[in-house]
Amino acid sequence: MSSPYYFFMRDLFQDQSPAPLGSYHVISENELESFIASLKEAGIISLDLETTGLNVFSDRIVGISISIKSKEAFYLPLSHGIGINLDSSEVLPLLKPVLEGKRIIGHNIKFDYKFLLKEGIDLNVYSDTMLLSSLDDVNQSLSLKDLALRYFGVSMTRFSDLFFRRRKNTIPNIADLSPDDVYLYACADADMCLRLYRCFLERNVFIKPSLLDKIRDYSYALAPKDFTLPGLYTLERNLIKTVAHMELNGISVNRSSLEENISEITDEINLFKSSISDLASSSIDLNSNQQVANLLYNELKLPYKGSITKSKIPSVATPCLKRIEDSHPVVKALIEYRTLVKQKGMLEGYLSAINPTTNAIHTSFLQWHVPSGRFASSGPNLQNVPDDLRRHFISRESYTFVNFDYSQIEYRVIASLANEKPLIKAFNEDKDIHRQTASMLFDVPYESVSDDQRKRGKMVGFALLYGMDSFGLSDRLKMDRASAKKFLEDYFNAVPMIKSFIDVTHKQVIDLGYVETHFGRRRYIPEARSKDRKLHGYGLRSAVSHRIQGSASDILKFAMLRVTRDLNLKPAFNNTNPIKLLLTIHDSLLFEVQEGISLEEFKQRVLKCMQINIFGFCKLSVSCTAGQVWSDMTVL
Repeated sequence: MSSPYYFFMRDLFQDQSPAPLGSYHVISENELESFIASLKEAGIISLDLETTGLNVFSDRIVGISISIKSKEAFYLPLSHGIGINLDSSEVLPLLKPVLEGKRIIGHNIKFDYKFLLKEGIDLNVYSDTMLLSSLDDVNQSLSLKDLALRYFGVSMTRFSDLFFRRRKNTIPNIADLSPDDVYLYACADADMCLRLYRCFLERNVFIKPSLLDKIRDYSYALAPKDFTLPGLYTLERNLIKTVAHMELNGISVNRSSLEENISEITDEINLFKSSISDLASSSIDLNSNQQVANLLYNELKLPYKGSITKSKIPSVATPCLKRIEDSHPVVKALIEYRTLVKQKGMLEGYLSAINPTTNAIHTSFLQWHVPSGRFASSGPNLQNVPDDLRRHFISRESYTFVNFDYSQIEYRVIASLANEKPLIKAFNEDKDIHRQTASMLFDVPYESVSDDQRKRGKMVGFALLYGMDSFGLSDRLKMDRASAKKFLEDYFNAVPMIKSFIDVTHKQVIDLGYVETHFGRRRYIPEARSKDRKLHGYGLRSAVSHRIQGSASDILKFAMLRVTRDLNLKPAFNNTNPIKLLLTIHDSLLFEVQEGISLEEFKQRVLKCMQINIFGFCKLSVSCTAGQVWSDMTVL
C-alpha cells in the first residue's frame, strides 16, 4: 500500500511513464546467493546507494543498486517503509568481501563510501565518474542526469520526479516509497554510471600512470609529464578517502561562544538600524537597494561613483559605497551593518551545522567543482571563515591544532612559470618578496625600500595575481586611473618575463579555447573569444588565474596525498587516531594532534611532504603554527 503522503508518478500516470533504460530487477531473498556469486566473477562493479538523507551520522541506507553490465542493473531493498525488504544484517556481510575486494566505481563515490564505512565495509574505491567528467570538461554540469543527457542523449528520472504530491512542509524521503516504486530510478543510476565509465575510458581520459611510485621519493623532482591527465586522475582518485577522512573528523566548536556572539551581533545590528533610520525622512528597509539609494543620493545628496543597475537605480553595492565612505558617516555605518549581517548569517550557519553527537561541524568538501581544482566546501562553507570568527573553533580535549600554510605559493608559481629570475632568486634566498617587488618597481636598493613602497609593491603583485586592471588598482591604492595605469606599466617593465607569460597565456586561450595548469589540468574558457568586451576581459583574466591558482592547487593536492601516505591517515567514525587532518583552506592544511606526540617531529614530517621538489620551480616555503584555538595560533 502506498504512503498516504506520497504518490509515485507512475501510479498516477501509468500511460506516461518512460520506458526503462535497461533491464532492471529487484533482487529477492531466493536470488540473493546466486546474485552475490555473480558479483564475485565481475571485473568492474558500479554501485549507487539510496539513503534517507545526506547526513551519514543520522541517515541510513534504504537500498543498493548494482550494475556489472551496461543496460543491466539490480536493486537490493534494505529498509523501505513499505513493501518487501531484504534483511540488511544478512545482505551487508555477504556484500562486504565483494565490495572490499572488487574494483568499485560510482558517481560521487565518496558519499557511498562513508555510508558503507558506517556499516563496517571499507569500499575498494576504483574510480568515480564525477571525477572523470570534471577532468574531461570542468565547465560542464557534474550531475549524473545531465551527463547522461549530454553523452548519451538519455533523459533520466530525477529524484523530485519520484514524488508528484506531498504534504506541505514535508521533505521527500525515498524510504516512504516501496521498492517497486524506486528500483527503476535506482538501477538507472548504477547502469548509467557504468556506461559513463566506459565512455570516458574510450575517450582516453585516463590511462594507468606511474605517479604513485614517486609519492615517497622526496628527492625526485616532479615534472609536468608526471601529471597531465593520467597523473591528475590518479592524484584526485587517491584523495577521495583523504577527503572522507576530513569530513568524518569534522572540527570542534564552542557552542556557547557562538550563541553569545550571535546575541551580541544582533544587538549591534539593531543599533545600526536605528541610527541609520534616524537620518531618513521615513522608515527605511536597509535590505532594499532602492530605499538605500534614495537615502544616499536623493535625501543626503551624496556623490555617486558607480554604475546604474538594470533596474535603473544607482548601485549601492558595497564596492561603490567604499568609494564614498568618507563623504558621510552613514556610508560607513551601512558598510558595517552589512558586515555584521553577513557575520551573523555565518555564525547561525555554523550553529545549525553542529552535529549533536560529535559536537563538531562536518563540512562537505567539493573536490572537483572549482575549475582551478581548488577545494570548495558546503554545509557550511569553512573556506571563508573570517579571522575574528575563528575563535569559536577549538581543538578537542587533549588535542592541539597544527596548521601548515604555503607561503605566497601563487606568487612563487607565476615567478616559476614565467622564469622571472630575479623573483625566483629572491624566493630561493628567503627574501621579502614584496620588498623585492618594490625594489624592482621603484628602482631602489632592496635595503632602501620604504614601508609605503613595500605596501604598493604588494598591492601591484596581488593585482597581477587576481587579474586586477588599472581601474581596480586605482581603487585599491586610492589614486587616479592614469597613475594606476602607469604603475602597472612600470611593474611590467621591471618583470618582463611575467608580462610575456601573461601575453602568451592570452594568445593561447584565444587560439585554442583553453589553458592548462603546469601539471595539465585543462580549463576551456569560451569567454576569451567573445566579442563582448567585458566577457572577453573576464576570459583573459580567468586564463591567467587558472594557470596560477590551478598549478598551486595541484601542488597542494599532491602534498595532501603525500601526507596521507606518510601519516597513514584513514577515514573512521569516532576517530581516536592521534593525528587527524581536519581542513584544507586554500593553500593550508589544518591538523589536530594528540598530546604526547612531539610537535617538532610531526612538523618536520609534514614539512617534508609539503616542500615538494618541482623541476624548474623556486623553493616552496611552508609556515607552521599551533594552538588550542583556531584564531590564536603561534609559530611552531
